[in-house]
Amino acid sequence: YLESWEQIVALKDEYHFVGFENVGETKRLDKYSWVTHNGKKPLIIMGEEGNGLDKSIIDICDDLVEIPMFGSVRSFNLASAGSMAMYDYVTKRILK
Repeated sequence: YLESWEQIVALKDEYHFVGFENVGETKRLDKYSWVTHNGKKPLIIMGEEGNGLDKSIIDICDDLVEIPMFGSVRSFNLASAGSMAMYDYVTKRILK
């Protein structure tokens, strides 16, 4: 839990912010490379269900990633999306 916006921004010194969002200029999860950037490990950021990420968070993300979907559903619920993101990270970075 972080108490202030300044604490969130301070994490950028240590982490590469990877926001999950399905609007704007995004990279598809299946094509995304979880490389370490300048020694910074990725920090997965997900928004609340329904509203997604706040614009202020989107603006400080280094990458925006989307999970490809088909059909009429706009997004996965947060637990499913988080599970897919972590699985993708582990299979591409840890188990490769």
